[in-house]
Amino acid sequence: MKKTYQKPFAKIENSENPLNKNICTKYKVTNEMILREIAGDYVLIPIGKMAIKLHGMISLTESGVFLWRLLQEEHTEEELVDAILEEYEVDRDTARTDVRNFLIKLFNTGLIEQDGDKA
Repeated sequence: MKKTYQKPFAKIENSENPLNKNICTKYKVTNEMILREIAGDYVLIPIGKMAIKLHGMISLTESGVFLWRLLQEEHTEEELVDAILEEYEVDRDTARTDVRNFLIKLFNTGLIEQDGDKA
């Protein structure tokens, strides 16, 4: 049985899309944040140089944690969308939009890297 879906971030602003448009682009999180569960909530805590740049923590929903864990290894945007569809009760358009917004937010914060040279 699929889980109930929530957007990866509780709140996300619309921002310009800096991501590579190549569908083969793979994304992976940097190692400058650690994921912790605190009193039933999941947060990303900055470490190292990121702790100087980013003052505070980033809250994630269950689906955000799911995506963060997937991004410990390289994945394309479409692979992430497919994984969300397998795990949660959500339509493809919503999943695609939310995954894209999640990646944009992480990229703009410096938490993921994109590699357009790999297939």
